[in-house]
Amino acid sequence: MSALLILVSVCHTGGREMLSIAKRILKAALLPGIRPRKILFGAGRGIVLCANPKDSAQRYFGLEELEIAKEFVNFAKRSKSFCDIGASDGWYCLLARKHNPVLQMVALEPQPRSSALTNLRVNHLDGDPTFQWIEARCGSTGRRLDDVLAGLPQPILLKMDIEGGELDALSTGIRTLRESECVLIVETHSRELEEKCIELLQSINYRVKVIPNGWYRSLIHEQRPAAHNRWFRAVRAHGT
Repeated sequence: MSALLILVSVCHTGGREMLSIAKRILKAALLPGIRPRKILFGAGRGIVLCANPKDSAQRYFGLEELEIAKEFVNFAKRSKSFCDIGASDGWYCLLARKHNPVLQMVALEPQPRSSALTNLRVNHLDGDPTFQWIEARCGSTGRRLDDVLAGLPQPILLKMDIEGGELDALSTGIRTLRESECVLIVETHSRELEEKCIELLQSINYRVKVIPNGWYRSLIHEQRPAAHNRWFRAVRAHGT
């Protein structure tokens, strides 16, 4: 368990005011200013990021999206390729590469981000021939998922977080998902989308498990764009 998680659990017994004070003290002491610095705790410990500590404190302390960290790392270690749909600042590409240095990787992000370019550079991923960054969206109005996954060695780990476009993107990858050995970790942004995505994947022989939000989210909130945000994982029915 992350050191910060232990701290906030203890502080919670003394009230939310103590918790708030503890968080401010930790941020000020450990994350002063914007500069490249190493992740301190969690699955990403040792990865270098350049970001505003105010916005990335949970990541530095190993708490951001902790619910999926263990499964993501386990799947990354067992995969030969990683595809990141909605790569944002490149965090999951860096996390996957940390735990499997020989992964072939492709990432899609429609909005160019200076933070992503910086993070890739300081972690020596820019110019890496086994890594491709594509400035495009995935789906019927962008790059089709079948085309993105074409030629990647299997098993393929696919992570998707695209703020409501999950069903559309998955629908453009049916051929590859049906015929290839894939593992998916997907964040959905409404209950309806979650149900439809699960139904789609189950129809092509995937076992799906919803990953509940951690109990500690009542203490440490993530900044999320919708009330219903949670992840699910999906594996081929004959897989492990």
